[in-house]
Amino acid sequence: MASVAAGRRPATPRAREMRALVSQWRTSGLALASFARDRGVVPATLSWWRWELRRRAQARRSPAPPAFVGVQVVDAPVAARPLPFEVVLRGRRIVRVPAGFDAAELGRLLGALESARC
Repeated sequence: MASVAAGRRPATPRAREMRALVSQWRTSGLALASFARDRGVVPATLSWWRWELRRRAQARRSPAPPAFVGVQVVDAPVAARPLPFEVVLRGRRIVRVPAGFDAAELGRLLGALESARC
């Protein structure tokens, strides 16, 4: 049995016959319908084989479809982000401090708030 390339079927006797007929029609100079009727073939059949043979030729020229590549998904550790926090001052004032704050600026702010008699 003939070996079959990926995605391709071996040519059947009918396909070989129709390939020869389409080739003869192309070199005949006749209209497809006239040529088909002269040979006892339904014109739509010859037209379909012309389309099918062109489609098969294009499929042979097309690059192979990409191969399936398996991927294994693993749980990656999530980078811990510093959490924001709150500073509760005398008098129940609250300062919400975001992650990545500037310590020197926070110190000046807290000093100013603690010294103010609001």
